[in-house]
Amino acid sequence: MDCPWLDEEDLLPGQDFDLEIIKAARNADAIIICLSKVSVAKEGYVNKEIRRVLDLADEKSEGAIYIIPLRLDECEPSFERLKNYIGQIISLRMPTKS
Repeated sequence: MDCPWLDEEDLLPGQDFDLEIIKAARNADAIIICLSKVSVAKEGYVNKEIRRVLDLADEKSEGAIYIIPLRLDECEPSFERLKNYIGQIISLRMPTKS
């Protein structure tokens, strides 16, 4: 079993950030998209990465499990295409601080 690819650990100085992320996503068996109130409200690179992964999912075989949405708190996905996976979203209950 391969280890998960994480940009903070797997990108080397001088590598093309965009190219390496695309290559890693294309070669991945599955992609976990972490959703939270903060992430769904963000603009910029996070949205760009989600769009790319949704495009790559269109290239996968019908019924393939490629995108695994992970809801970290009560939030609604901001992308209509990601809402197609709503029945597949896993909710993770984080412990509350006492």
